[in-house]
Amino acid sequence: MDRSHFTKFKLERNSSSTEFKGKIDSSKSKCVKGRKVKLIRKHGYAYDDEEHALGLRCVAAAVYDEYAEPLGAISLAGPLSRLTDERIRALGPLVARTAAEITARMGGRWPHPY
Repeated sequence: MDRSHFTKFKLERNSSSTEFKGKIDSSKSKCVKGRKVKLIRKHGYAYDDEEHALGLRCVAAAVYDEYAEPLGAISLAGPLSRLTDERIRALGPLVARTAAEITARMGGRWPHPY
């Protein structure tokens, strides 16, 4: 796989920097990114496809406060070999439902449609 269009960048944390070695596709347009955000909102979860570290994936969903503002998140992470595309599709809705349950139990408001 040609990875020349992926960028390497540094993450700033507490005035020290750590080299970041994930797959970040900086060539994607704002339109493509906007479509991804709409899908994330529609499904209620997002996934990391090795963007943080090669070989690592995660699926996550936000937990919301009483104003439907993000308060935190829950996520599942694991190696690419265990979090296949099929597994991400199965776990994503489960993570989203769990985040919605936590939101409700804390008196928050889930802004997503389902």
